[in-house]
Amino acid sequence: MGVVLDPNEIVYPPKWSRQAAPSNIVVVPQELRAYVPGPLAEQHEKMRTGPDRAAYWRGVDWRKLEQKFPSILEPFDQKPGEDCVGPAVAAALRLNLAVHRKIDVGALNRFFISAFSQARAVLPRSPVTGMLEDALTLIDQYGTPKGSQVPTGPIDKEIRERFDAASLHKAQGFDRLGTWLGQWAAWLRFSGPIVVQMNIERIPFDALSNAKSPKDAVIQYTPGQHKGGPTTTIYASHVVVLLGYIPKDAPLNADSFILLNSFGKNWGDNGIAYVPVKTAQQCFIAGYGLTFREHFGYTYAGKMKCFPFMRRVSAPMP
Repeated sequence: MGVVLDPNEIVYPPKWSRQAAPSNIVVVPQELRAYVPGPLAEQHEKMRTGPDRAAYWRGVDWRKLEQKFPSILEPFDQKPGEDCVGPAVAAALRLNLAVHRKIDVGALNRFFISAFSQARAVLPRSPVTGMLEDALTLIDQYGTPKGSQVPTGPIDKEIRERFDAASLHKAQGFDRLGTWLGQWAAWLRFSGPIVVQMNIERIPFDALSNAKSPKDAVIQYTPGQHKGGPTTTIYASHVVVLLGYIPKDAPLNADSFILLNSFGKNWGDNGIAYVPVKTAQQCFIAGYGLTFREHFGYTYAGKMKCFPFMRRVSAPMP
């Protein structure tokens, strides 16, 4: 099934930030994604919900990394006015390094990612994903150091000074996932957590600060409330990390993606919320999977350890 979007609800950064009085968001029209033809849509629905559903729709839960790495899911407490790209990309990189290299490298520097991805834009940015792809390119080319120091100097000088430290924590690339959510579910199961650009409806999203249980921590999104004009305060653009998918027959939050936010443990279910597939089809915009040497049968140092094809990870089930 394709991601269905309302062209009046594609919103351009400034990204969602934790401001007391959020700024207006500029609306950028975009054509609707194509619907999947009827027979194919029915086939996809059976793959997701039928008794013989595809392996990637049987569920995966990367929250279970916490059993081996106790602090791995500690959500960033995004600061007032801070963009959401740095926290999300840093969290996704750290989680994927744990999945593929079996180590927890500790907190990665989201300020480094944000500052350099803002500074390095050479080509016009996407009107939808903003600086997200710049941030992903940054961790592909340079990685990111640890710590929380905010870069202050010119980008070239900072990169030279921190390159050795940053290069220890880098991806080898990223894949743009398509508009069919089955591809997202497959990446989650076989490769690890993914970075997601999504639209949020501000009021119910903020209200998850009052969630009392996992049952309450569900993303709500009602399309069509913006009726034109140059700006909207109803919706906002946000970047998060997906940690898994809960299958159709689960007793709680069934048929939902697991979302890690950057608003601290007091938001949602200890920093996590659940997005039903039907809601995801309305509000997910773009997904990105991180790739590493280990995907292709190599160690971090470049030594081949198996045949060079995409290696599937041992995914924790719900």
